[in-house]
Amino acid sequence: MAAREPVQIATALAALAGRPRPEHLAPLAGGRNNQVFRVDTAGEPFVLKLYHRDPNDPRDRLAHEWSFLTYARQRNVAAVPEPIAVDTEAGASLLSFVPGERVQAGQVERWHLDEALSFILQLNAPGATAARLPLAAEACMSVADHLSIVDRRVERLRNLDPEAPCCAAAEELVRGELLPLWRETRERVSGATRTLGIILDETLEAGAECVSPSDVGFHNALVSGRRVTFIDFEYAGRDDPAKLVADLFCCPEAPPPFGEFESFVDRLFAGLGLADVHAARCRLLIDVHRLKWACIVLNQFLPIGRQRRAFAAQTGAAEAPEALLARTRRSLAQIGYSS
Repeated sequence: MAAREPVQIATALAALAGRPRPEHLAPLAGGRNNQVFRVDTAGEPFVLKLYHRDPNDPRDRLAHEWSFLTYARQRNVAAVPEPIAVDTEAGASLLSFVPGERVQAGQVERWHLDEALSFILQLNAPGATAARLPLAAEACMSVADHLSIVDRRVERLRNLDPEAPCCAAAEELVRGELLPLWRETRERVSGATRTLGIILDETLEAGAECVSPSDVGFHNALVSGRRVTFIDFEYAGRDDPAKLVADLFCCPEAPPPFGEFESFVDRLFAGLGLADVHAARCRLLIDVHRLKWACIVLNQFLPIGRQRRAFAAQTGAAEAPEALLARTRRSLAQIGYSS
């Protein structure tokens, strides 16, 4: 069966939800794994997302995002788009259109973090029934899990796509900078766990995991006035709150000022009602996730990254390889920075 055009999928989803018929589709920039379109109708606009699928990458991005958005809306969390209709066969969802501007690097202020904190605490308010949510992508239930996800990502970077632009420069960066830094960081963190009395493979106790938007950095936020709406939840689910905080502060596209890190950690873990040891784990693991995010940026140089690049490029979302390398170097330069 021939693949349907985006306008056909949008029309079917709108009809399923009893919404106005689409009149025009326009690509939206920003998605690197998916195709995203603004859908204009005679009434309200919508967003159509077509999720990239690959047999070598079994992660169901659509299912993660749809279950998270449904959960958030059931809890009256307003800082997310409304899920309107879904077509799992086509790998597509129709969401409410959120007006606003992307947050750029260097623009994140304290009030943005206040909005993120409120969002996270609403998702995890007392009485939340999150058991039916899936685990987040690369969920971590022990310190060993945090280390292992970086081990796996680093190992994959030993085999970059020779056809990727700037592959030689990427290989030099991986072998000359990233690998030595990871060995040093892994040894330092493992030693610190013993000092803090944390057992590497001890899992989180019941009640210590949280509902995590996962890729919750401000690159996935739209601001209108003083209102922040968060988008893109393809990796969301149940996870370690330490990983949630690390992803927020380590994502290199629009990171918060690191001077806000200590205050945010204190306020979040107090709001979640978790013991001080969990905040200590969060502080301990920050460099682990700085390395992880450096690896994530370099995913575009992997063979599977080539397919995602081609898919996303159809809506103009591909990023120049030189920019990816520069962003990776900035992430690596932060290792060991704690003030």
